[in-house]
Amino acid sequence: MNTFPRNCSDEIKTSMDYAMEFAARFREKTSGKSNENFVARGSPVPAVSQTTLWQQLPTVRDSGLLDQLTVDQIKYQESMFEVLTSESSYLRSLYVLTEHFMENRELTDTIIISDRKTLFSNILKVREVSERFLKDLEEHIFKEIVFPDICNILHYHAQHNFSTYIDYVRNQTYQEKTYSRLMKSNEQFAAVINRLQELPQCQRLPFISFLLLPFQRITRIKMLIENILKRTKEGTPEEQTASKALTSIIDCCNRDVGKMRQMEELIEISKMLEFDKFRAIPIISETRFLEKKGELQEMSKSKTFVNMRAKFSPVYLFLFNDHLLITIKKGSDRYVVMDHTHRSLVQAQPLDECFGGATYENCFNLIILENHQGRTMERLLKAPTK
Repeated sequence: MNTFPRNCSDEIKTSMDYAMEFAARFREKTSGKSNENFVARGSPVPAVSQTTLWQQLPTVRDSGLLDQLTVDQIKYQESMFEVLTSESSYLRSLYVLTEHFMENRELTDTIIISDRKTLFSNILKVREVSERFLKDLEEHIFKEIVFPDICNILHYHAQHNFSTYIDYVRNQTYQEKTYSRLMKSNEQFAAVINRLQELPQCQRLPFISFLLLPFQRITRIKMLIENILKRTKEGTPEEQTASKALTSIIDCCNRDVGKMRQMEELIEISKMLEFDKFRAIPIISETRFLEKKGELQEMSKSKTFVNMRAKFSPVYLFLFNDHLLITIKKGSDRYVVMDHTHRSLVQAQPLDECFGGATYENCFNLIILENHQGRTMERLLKAPTK
């Protein structure tokens, strides 16, 4: 396994360093002398002013190749060079996260092991993936001034390495909640984080922005590949496969994040519910998700349309993909369940036109064919809007 040495954020190249290395590599080619000890150094996080386009590299300018290439060919080279320089910048930021924050002894002493694991997840594996990817890009791109297509490399890493990002993204919801909780309840942790954020290594970026880097990066790589494909007149199978592989990774990440948030929502709802009059049902399920919730007005059963003015009282409904709960709100965040049934046993029917007027506007009959007690129930409900 090829990895970078520890504490080496200073040795990850900026795009200005790549300008120097291009020159060194091609001096070596033309002179026949080896330059194995060449190492470019830079700041932990590259400054914006250090960014360089491929066509601005002195070696490229001096070669005369820019006069021989079309505008589209130059753009194609730029799109591939951006994958290299952006990966280098990303990796340098990962080293800030791991060396400046994760390995900081003072910060480690302020939190328990489980919180530290949740905060940083598998970030070291993510960093290793970036190191391998960058190494392969560098070795490939430095072969020629006009470098060959890189989508075979993208294809390989998408198939074999980028799945590491999925594990990181799966943990993102818990990561955000843990960070928020620690900042509110752990004064020592908050103080150390705030101090570390102010140091030059972070360039005024907050800690949370470093935690979000992997998810943003895998999305950015997909966009960079799409840009390469756009510059290619006839897409190769490797290019198409690389794009599809990355799309599947991102879809999987998005799907897992959605599932985690759905589960969190079910957990919160289950804590709010009270089953006073009958046996509680399990709310938390991997296949269940909340579709709608909200307050409606129910007409009291003792009133009739003919001889008395209608009186409505509030009820709160939780509509899941497979179940309906009818509750009454109790306090700010508690709900007493009055009735429930399977989603397939519920029908909603509009009122007849004879019940006109503002009183019955947006009203409908909610028919429960069979509730939790095996009975048929009918409720007249009024919604705030259609």
